Amino acid sequence: MNGVPRARLLLAQTALVAFGVVAYRGVGHKLVDIATSGASDDTVHVRTSADALVEWTLLAALALLAAQLAWRAWSARRPTSTSAALAPSAPSRRRLWLFRTAMLAIALAPWLVLYPVLYWYLIEVRLEDPLGFRGAEPSEPIFPRLGDDDLVQLGWAHRATRPPGSSYVAVDPVKPPGNYRVGLFGGSNVQGLEAAHGHDIASLLAGQLAAAGAPHVEPINFGVSSYGMGQATLLWELVGRRYELDAVVMLPMFFHAVRDDTFHFYADRYDPVHARYVLDGDEPRLVRVRGRSRPEATRIYFGLPPRWEYLRFDARTPVALLPWLPRSAFGRWNPLYYWSSDTDEMPALYARLFERIAGEVGAVVVVVSDERLADALDSQIDDDRIALIRSPLSAIGTAHSSLYRAPQSHRSALGNEFVASELRAHLLGGSAPRSAAVRLGDALLPARPGAARPPPRLLATAQRVALVVGDAEVAGFSRRAHPSDPPWRLEADLDTAADAVENLLAVETDDGLAFAPLATSVDEQAAVELELHSGDDILRLPVGTAVPSAGPVSSLQLHSEFGTRHSQSDWDIAYRFARTPWCPSLRLTSSRTIDRVELLVAGRPALRGEIRERSRHALSPRIRRALFGASPSSLDVVFAPRVADFAAIRAREGQYLPIAKFPRRGTLDLEIVDAAGEAWRYPLLGIERFELTSRSPPLQ
Repeated sequence: MNGVPRARLLLAQTALVAFGVVAYRGVGHKLVDIATSGASDDTVHVRTSADALVEWTLLAALALLAAQLAWRAWSARRPTSTSAALAPSAPSRRRLWLFRTAMLAIALAPWLVLYPVLYWYLIEVRLEDPLGFRGAEPSEPIFPRLGDDDLVQLGWAHRATRPPGSSYVAVDPVKPPGNYRVGLFGGSNVQGLEAAHGHDIASLLAGQLAAAGAPHVEPINFGVSSYGMGQATLLWELVGRRYELDAVVMLPMFFHAVRDDTFHFYADRYDPVHARYVLDGDEPRLVRVRGRSRPEATRIYFGLPPRWEYLRFDARTPVALLPWLPRSAFGRWNPLYYWSSDTDEMPALYARLFERIAGEVGAVVVVVSDERLADALDSQIDDDRIALIRSPLSAIGTAHSSLYRAPQSHRSALGNEFVASELRAHLLGGSAPRSAAVRLGDALLPARPGAARPPPRLLATAQRVALVVGDAEVAGFSRRAHPSDPPWRLEADLDTAADAVENLLAVETDDGLAFAPLATSVDEQAAVELELHSGDDILRLPVGTAVPSAGPVSSLQLHSEFGTRHSQSDWDIAYRFARTPWCPSLRLTSSRTIDRVELLVAGRPALRGEIRERSRHALSPRIRRALFGASPSSLDVVFAPRVADFAAIRAREGQYLPIAKFPRRGTLDLEIVDAAGEAWRYPLLGIERFELTSRSPPLQ
């Protein structure tokens, strides 16, 4: 299309875009104001920046079209030798272009008006605001030892009110003569979250060093909740350098990678951002956040248009795309992300950061409990000043024991003591440093022959249920506060009286024992049956037994993890039980539609099954059956208790016994205080205290 028709088309497009600018500023702007009325004062910037993005997009399109018109007008004044190239096109093609342009404008107009509304809704409603940053003047706590810009770049740090034990906040930066200072850097596990005050790693390490005749070694707690290794390194650069440290201990975790490749920790929150390190060639470089305060830095990060550094160096999905996505899709998709190497970014970045610290401090100790992360770091670190400790805590603290874990899966006081003992052995040990550890058995202890059974409804009427060693309370039973919580977040105590629990059924999982509360007692060995419902038909298959242990506790023992059953000419069954990190599951194949699955103990429902079809059909099973009468052939069934939720052994604040006071061989006892105040005690699991040899050389 050339000549006059082309010019007319450009003129029509320009007129349409110009109309869009005027219409948005006149009508669309008002529609946005109406839709976002009632917004808090501080979210006006979201609406303003969204408006600006739409308007600048329209103006940019208008400028491009105007430039084309100007070029066409200038070309028309050139000599007539070009007139042959300006022959008019067919009217049908001209009408087609005009129609397409009009349809495009009509299609885009509602979205241009809708986008600011969706963006306001994202910031104002969909994102949580735990710190009140959407308010006009959010109240900011006091963070000692940090300047204003330091706080903006870090995002957060130790507060003046109730800092953790051995915090840098309470320590004079000037080192006393003769002292040897060790700074511990990391996240919430280093800070001591979920452990009582004074039961953090640094505080326990200080006590161990003093008892070993080394009171001059001074551990300082620089751990901050929700930090990764990037913020930990930045805290060392901004604050730790002032403390004349002789050694730095870094405690990376496998999940720190998803904290260190972004500027924003929580994908579903409107809260502080922080600077992050990136690799520039083989050197780490700090990419700073913009803003003079934390609220301003957050506004800029969530503002429009997005800043280039956030698009380039943030692995999360760009904020500008979030209004169109459900919260479940707030993931980690960014095609503009700078890292494209086949090498994992974080181990390489961590190694360079640790080398930078070692170049100034002289000694860096890296404690890693995840074998994959340890292997990745080991392949990247080539510096004799950096010692890598491969901690066995994950192996002995999650596979068979939960005494090392607090309800939200942070380390308990016992877990912190174990890490402290590893560090003490490393700092002071000889050629083969040794440290003590505690391990629980992986199966319930059987009831003693002739032992009396517990009184009826002992758990259902209990005032208190605890796990004890000797006279010390070391743990309890914790469960999820809400069914939607992840399985590692067990924020609620199991209240056996409120839930009318009669028995605890121990189930083996990939993460140790889980306990299913039962509404019925198990006083003697009882049959466990798999009950399948198909319409009005019910099929029961014997799959195992529930074996009573000492006290109101029993264990689930499957006769076989798989089996088949041909019950009728039209019903064939094949099943296989499997372990998961949290609950038992069943893979089931049936020739008939399965409506309900339950696990029975002594003929009574104990665990209910949640049916999940394994087929990849787009339609749901119910709709497909209604349309085609087809029944699913393969099912995954995940079991959950009919009463409350699965519980696990966890140690809360104050539930602590030093490792040295555990018996060499003994029992972890279940203690139940009944309604009359009488205590009943039953052995639950075996317990063993033993010694470990460090897998890394001591610090010289």
